[in-house]
Amino acid sequence: MMEFFSFGLVKASIIGILTTGLVYASVVSKGKGEKESGTTVGAKLFFLFAALFFISLPFIDADNSQSTAKNNLVHFTNGAKLICEGEDSNKYSVSSKNGWSRDKNYFIKDSLLIRADRCEEQ
Repeated sequence: MMEFFSFGLVKASIIGILTTGLVYASVVSKGKGEKESGTTVGAKLFFLFAALFFISLPFIDADNSQSTAKNNLVHFTNGAKLICEGEDSNKYSVSSKNGWSRDKNYFIKDSLLIRADRCEEQ
């Protein structure tokens, strides 16, 4: 599953957690020295839910990509023609009739390797 993690999304999640933490710290520091007010409790709950949201985003995206790859591999095995985007942003027509084969979560032809989650059935 690690191959499906978008490290750009992981970075964005970390930035979201840090930003939310700074906002939380700002709200809590304003009420320092007072009893715990409703605003402070609300800020704690908001930070907790926001942190859980940001932490779960990369896992949800990776699971979605893995499901897409599995579906594309099934379509490929059933003889469908797929249009895939390579690392170089070029589009490739992938099918077993064109000499492509599959290896785990990838399509292979000669020295070209394309992840199965970057395809759409044509």
